[in-house]
Amino acid sequence: MRKRLQKKHQTGPYKRFGFKVSGTFNAGTDADKLADAFIDFIESHRMQCVLGYGPGDDFDFYIDAGTRRMNPVRQRTTVLSWFEKEKGLSSFEAGPLVDAWNQPFRA
Repeated sequence: MRKRLQKKHQTGPYKRFGFKVSGTFNAGTDADKLADAFIDFIESHRMQCVLGYGPGDDFDFYIDAGTRRMNPVRQRTTVLSWFEKEKGLSSFEAGPLVDAWNQPFRA
């Protein structure tokens, strides 16, 4: 496939990787404040994320860890260390790195 098409379809060297993190907030944790802190952290490391949480204690985050050039394995390790240090969470679980654009959607 030509370079232009690889970039358009996010394949080859332009493939983007991401992973999902699910978990539970501690009782009494301000979810909005924690989400804002997480967004600031993610943006400072040149990543993007989608957050999902509601009135309950559960959350789902999807993090776009970037291309191979951005070293997504290191990016994932950095994010997981942030979650491990965060005291506002009672538990969390991270999924594996996957192709962020060309993977079938699973809810």
